Amino acid sequence: MNPKNPFKLEGAQPLSEKALAALDRFEPSRRDFLKTAGVMMIGFGVGAATVSTAEAQSPINPSGSVDATQLDNWVAVGADESITVFAGKAELGTGMRTVQLQLAAEELSVPVDRITLVLCRSGVTPNQGLTVGSLSTMTQFGTAGLRVAVDTARDALYQLASLWLDVPASQLSLKDGVFSINGGDPTLTVSYGQLVEGRRFNLPVNPKAVPNDPSTWKVLGQSVPRVDIPSKAKGTFQYVHKVRVPGMLHGRVIRPPNLGAHVQNIDSSVLNGLPGNPQVVRVIDFVGVVADTEWHAIKAEGVQLGEWYNTAPFRGHALAVPSDRPDITYVLARFGGVEGQHLISEMYAPDQVTACWFAKTDVRLIAVDSTTKTIVDSNPTWFAYIGTMDEAKWQVYRVSAPPCPAAT
Repeated sequence: MNPKNPFKLEGAQPLSEKALAALDRFEPSRRDFLKTAGVMMIGFGVGAATVSTAEAQSPINPSGSVDATQLDNWVAVGADESITVFAGKAELGTGMRTVQLQLAAEELSVPVDRITLVLCRSGVTPNQGLTVGSLSTMTQFGTAGLRVAVDTARDALYQLASLWLDVPASQLSLKDGVFSINGGDPTLTVSYGQLVEGRRFNLPVNPKAVPNDPSTWKVLGQSVPRVDIPSKAKGTFQYVHKVRVPGMLHGRVIRPPNLGAHVQNIDSSVLNGLPGNPQVVRVIDFVGVVADTEWHAIKAEGVQLGEWYNTAPFRGHALAVPSDRPDITYVLARFGGVEGQHLISEMYAPDQVTACWFAKTDVRLIAVDSTTKTIVDSNPTWFAYIGTMDEAKWQVYRVSAPPCPAAT
């Protein structure tokens, strides 16, 4: 079949049927953008050069790595005036997609519905690491996030508009993605799509790009409906546990009997013949099972796969106290105990008061270090030594303080 170039843009290479078929595998936002402006062949940045047909047609980097220093990996302007923004902070129910749409729309001076936002696609979007609550907003508004990328694009478009309209950039006004001349002929305008004409930016992101003055904000700072809510309210949103892909397996984690346990041996043959062809997955002391359906994985999870052993220097009700302090605190709380520094900070009083405190709080274990061991040394009959944390050198004692005397 004949290659297609439906938009007849100057400088464009035609897209073959195979290229169009390949684009159909991408999500609609990226696919439609590339079909419309995927002829982005000619760069207008410093040192720009024509790129090959294959390079222009395929945005996917097989290595999964996307160069976050290059503007084209953040922002693309389509010949149809559409704007596609690529970012690496996910929507986790906190409104992150909405705020990134607001940010891009505000800095590019266009309505929110003009922005198509593509998030967290390996080989397509910049890898911005973790999405962590409000820290993600700080990142995107900072000097290494989305804000500087869209501001770099805005500044480049101002430069192009200045050349197009033959006036200094300072004399331009920008509204809804259209430039005009301040006080000039209102018919003399140029839009983002007209300026780009299917070309790449071929520019590095400028970390010093200046954001729009907050006093001019029209989108940021406004109450904008969350874009992720409608599909969730209507039940059409595809949550991760509903995702199905060819060859997909379902897994279950095999939990150890207690903290600090290690795997002694695993016998995967006990799963032979079970429905769903379950298999064992082991990484050091992590053990799990996978099968063709969730139910089959659950059934395999209930099979005794092997034995666990514990290297902790002491036990008590399957107790295995880790060596780092947060876990010590957790275990002591879980098993009715307290660590020495907490005890000292909460109360330090004559022996009788201390004994009453132990009795009333039902403390059965205490872990102390060298700085808080005085309470043990001063009341040796109250405590029975159990063991020592190998790394932290904390000593753990069983508490048997006398009962609190009745009030007189």
